Amino acid sequence: MKPAKIKVYLDSDVIISALRSKAGAANLVALNGDLSWQISDIQALELAKVCKRQGLKLQKYKTIKINVKAIFSRYVLDRNDVHIITGAAKSKAKFLITYNLKHYLKDKIKEDLDIVILTPGQMLQYLRSRE
Repeated sequence: MKPAKIKVYLDSDVIISALRSKAGAANLVALNGDLSWQISDIQALELAKVCKRQGLKLQKYKTIKINVKAIFSRYVLDRNDVHIITGAAKSKAKFLITYNLKHYLKDKIKEDLDIVILTPGQMLQYLRSRE
């Protein structure tokens, strides 16, 4: 029996990086069949703007509707990232994958929300260690 997929939440920077480079760690994470991920409705709007500006094609992704909650602002240093941690919490992700590690209070998020924050490369290392 194949193990259940790991729920992860991808920060917008990881999705954009995956679209720009088919060989990078972000793309390998985004396409990894052992992972299950989705984006929020707020993130979908943000990504659409960036993709249009950069000439990238954003595929359809499963989206969840979120209401950004002020309580999640205590987990970020950049208030523009509150919707990312809100989406990660609402989706019940075990991991938040981002290149912006410095934007998040990783220890507090792990302690309070049980979400581990990793870069795409670190996530790939974790997946390889499970094999």
